[in-house]
Amino acid sequence: MAALTVDVIAAAASVRNESRRLRRRSESGRLELRRRRRDAALLQARCLAAYARLSTTRAVQQPSPWSELPWHLPDRELDRILLPL
Repeated sequence: MAALTVDVIAAAASVRNESRRLRRRSESGRLELRRRRRDAALLQARCLAAYARLSTTRAVQQPSPWSELPWHLPDRELDRILLPL
């Protein structure tokens, strides 16, 4: 009977330790997810701001140096934000 009690106590301690480990791992995962969500929201805000600027500067045309075709001004900010797929 005493051996059974020792085994149960050891098993309970093991389960508590595993539970603590899983809670810490879960919390670190939630923190990482919140950080990534915040970073994505900031990137989205930058993209939307650059797109808004692009729509205003896109109307400005420059003459082509070697033809009669109009050129649009490139937006370097948008190139820095967007990643090629």
